[in-house]
Amino acid sequence: MSSTPLHLACVLGDENIVQWLLQHVVDINAAGKDGESPLTDARWKGRHDIARILVDNGAFVNMQSRDGTTPIMFSTWHGHTNGVKLLHKSQADLLSCTTNGENLLMSAARVRSPKIFLPPLKCGLNPPQ
Repeated sequence: MSSTPLHLACVLGDENIVQWLLQHVVDINAAGKDGESPLTDARWKGRHDIARILVDNGAFVNMQSRDGTTPIMFSTWHGHTNGVKLLHKSQADLLSCTTNGENLLMSAARVRSPKIFLPPLKCGLNPPQ
């Protein structure tokens, strides 16, 4: 997934390099080769501390990759409950869908983990009727 030095630092989980890059005017929302953001890469790898740094520095929490996936979807798919909570608190769009029409609750169902259902449901996202 990594496409820029910031993407790579996020995947590797190196907070010092992420901080240094952010101080030296890198694009915090630069799209990778598949359209993913550094925040998406951090969530994909479960790098909660890196994700917090990115969010605190203005990363766009609703940036969609080419297939429409968002950082909160990656957190859900990989069972990262803390990531789901962080992104929801940061105004992540709970209703966005991938290009295949999959929404956040569908993502949670695919993981088959009740603890992943709780943050979206507690946040007011209801299953379709």
